[in-house]
Amino acid sequence: MINRTARYGLRAVAYLARRPDQFQLAAEVAAATRLPQPYLAKVLKALSEAGVLVSRKGPGGGFRLARPPRRLSLASVVTPLEDSRDADRCLLGRNRCRSRVPCPAHRQWQPVVAGYRRFLAATSVADLVGSR
Repeated sequence: MINRTARYGLRAVAYLARRPDQFQLAAEVAAATRLPQPYLAKVLKALSEAGVLVSRKGPGGGFRLARPPRRLSLASVVTPLEDSRDADRCLLGRNRCRSRVPCPAHRQWQPVVAGYRRFLAATSVADLVGSR
């Protein structure tokens, strides 16, 4: 359900949540999380544009959380990194699968998707890293 970009975003945000008041360079986050730095830099930029992170250039710059980890839901991290088509993609890969034209798995799959969305909305970054 969750794409690679969103997984990378969650890993980076979890790392930043452990030092919420410190700016960290993309290269530092990449090294600490063992993620590819060029790709992660794009992910961090997207999260900054979405208001999840604050970025600052120059000495002492980098990225940090825009809000305390307990006030940052996983949904706020994942949503800007998802391909909007992923959320509505048919489990069986059909081009047309909606409530009006469902695939055989549609009725059973929709509650799973809804549960996934509820989990992301109800879980904070603080929950992810075990802090309050």
